[in-house]
Amino acid sequence: MPTSENIKSEIERLLAKARALTPKDFLDPLPPDESLGGVPAWREFEHQIWAIGEDIRRLLLKNPRLRSDVRLQVGIMDVACDRRAHRGRQPFVMLLGYRSCAGYSGRLAGHLDDSFVNGHVISTLYKMRASGHSRAIRAFLVSKVTWVRDEAKRYLAWDGASSKPL
Repeated sequence: MPTSENIKSEIERLLAKARALTPKDFLDPLPPDESLGGVPAWREFEHQIWAIGEDIRRLLLKNPRLRSDVRLQVGIMDVACDRRAHRGRQPFVMLLGYRSCAGYSGRLAGHLDDSFVNGHVISTLYKMRASGHSRAIRAFLVSKVTWVRDEAKRYLAWDGASSKPL
């Protein structure tokens, strides 16, 4: 059975690998792909970084206490907020969806303008129970993407209920 330290070391190795796969410069998205509903095709590095995020998620399932490790949170946040990684960041954003990560909510909310991750950010802010982002999230009530609209409704319903005086 892997120890907590072994799992932490493996996550740190994977975070370094994700950073190494991230392009040095921001690359423009690929042209829209009709087989993907008109959204841009994924670049190979996006697939690779995304898979690393999923590997980290599986490792954290083996030792959930590591979700509260500040050093790991910072590493995950760094990948989640590096726009050069495009959609590869999606699972990294979702890895922050715990109350112990709520201190990062302001920095994460700064990525609501990024169509590659904005729905994931809304979902994560809800899971963090990070209140106070309703003004920015309200704009997503008219999103063309159904699941993003639904996440915005869920967040706004919760944030509106949580801000009412008892």
